[in-house]
Amino acid sequence: MASIAQIVEELVLQQPFLADALQRGIVNYGAVAEELLPRVQRETKRLVKHAAVMMALRRFSEKLEQQELKAPRFDRSDITIKSNLFELTVANTKTAFDAVHSFRDKIRHEQGEFLTVTHGLYELTIISNKSHYEDLQHLLKNETVKNTIADLSLLTVHIPEDAIGTPGYFYALTKALAWENITVLEIVSTFTELTFALHDKDVPRAYRIVKDVVAGE
Repeated sequence: MASIAQIVEELVLQQPFLADALQRGIVNYGAVAEELLPRVQRETKRLVKHAAVMMALRRFSEKLEQQELKAPRFDRSDITIKSNLFELTVANTKTAFDAVHSFRDKIRHEQGEFLTVTHGLYELTIISNKSHYEDLQHLLKNETVKNTIADLSLLTVHIPEDAIGTPGYFYALTKALAWENITVLEIVSTFTELTFALHDKDVPRAYRIVKDVVAGE
C-alpha cells in the first residue's frame, strides 16, 4: 500500500498550479492539508492525522524547491498582435471545405490580411479579418455554424529556430496566462510561431504577461 507521502505527492502532481505554488513556497500548508486529508484517507482506507498530511506536504515542497527550475529561453523572441479579427466554426463537411477553399482567394496577404484554417475531425474553424466576415458567412450560409467570436485578437510569440524542441514553451506561457485569469480561446502553432487567440479586452494584459515571461521577469 502506498505511504501517506506517496499519496500526497501524487495528489499534488495532479494539480499543476498547486505543485507550482508549493515549489514557490507560497501556500498555507495547513489549509492544503485540510483539503487533501479526506482524499488521503480514502486512498489509505484508514484515519490519517492532519499533521501527517501537512508534514508530507512540507517535505514534498522542500523536494520541489531543490529541483532546478529550467525555464525555457525566449532569446530574440518577438511578440506580435493582430486585431480586428473574427472566428467562425462550422461542421466539417465537404461543401464547407470547398467554400473555405474558395474563400482563400479573397485574402490579400500582401496587404496584411490574415487567414488561418483549422481542420478538426468534426469541425472547421476559420479566423480572418472582420472585413471578410459577411463574405464568409454567405459562402457558408447552408452549413451548420457551431460558434462565432466577433471580438478576436491574436497574440503571437516568435520562437528562435535554435530553441525549437526545448521543453516548456507552451507550459510557461499558458501557465502565466492562466494564473492571471486570461481566457485562451484557441492556440495555433507553426514551426517558429505560437499564437494565442484572445478576446480583444484581454490583449493589453496578456501582452504584458507574455512580455514578462519572454523577458524572464
